[in-house]
Amino acid sequence: MVRHQNDVAMPLRLHYPAAFDGLVDLLRGAGLNTYDVIAQCTGPNEGGDIAVSILYGSNYAQRMEEPFDESSLRTLDAKVLAFFQQVAKSCYQQNTAEYQTFMRRTKP
Repeated sequence: MVRHQNDVAMPLRLHYPAAFDGLVDLLRGAGLNTYDVIAQCTGPNEGGDIAVSILYGSNYAQRMEEPFDESSLRTLDAKVLAFFQQVAKSCYQQNTAEYQTFMRRTKP
């Protein structure tokens, strides 16, 4: 199977810095760190959309993905911000659940 460059996940920070900065602002507002997520993008696909994938949680096993057109990522429109807010909320809940599980296991 031949993989095309469009199939390779690239760092969001390098290709769409405005979108990454918006994600970082929302993460910090939720009390999270940039190291809590891996933000990637792939595409464009046949329709011209860029798929934004955010990985988070233990071993980055949780994933949220949404397609956006390139202009939305460059200008950071409301649809992108709503997705990032949803990511920040879900990541916070996942981190809290993992912390509580860890603390239950470490009880004497």
